[in-house]
Amino acid sequence: MGLFVYAKDSEGKIFVDSVLNSMFWKECTLIVRMTEPLVRVLQIIDNDDRLAMGCLYEAIHSAKEKMLRRFQKRRIKVQAFPDIINNRWDG
Repeated sequence: MGLFVYAKDSEGKIFVDSVLNSMFWKECTLIVRMTEPLVRVLQIIDNDDRLAMGCLYEAIHSAKEKMLRRFQKRRIKVQAFPDIINNRWDG
């Protein structure tokens, strides 16, 4: 049975095609690897202790650096993510 039970209507077929597509999973991996440093920052922020702004700034800076290091060979593809962080941080 599995996923194919839901493939009876057109939306189900589109979903199954997406999930079975290897490019879908490559993109999912890219997203997880890219956002993991930011999730770590959120975990730091979500504790009961009050952080100094300097600690938060350092955590964000460190996360951006990790993101860029992980994707040095594909920097152009992922540069939008640190740019978004910079725009939000500076705005």
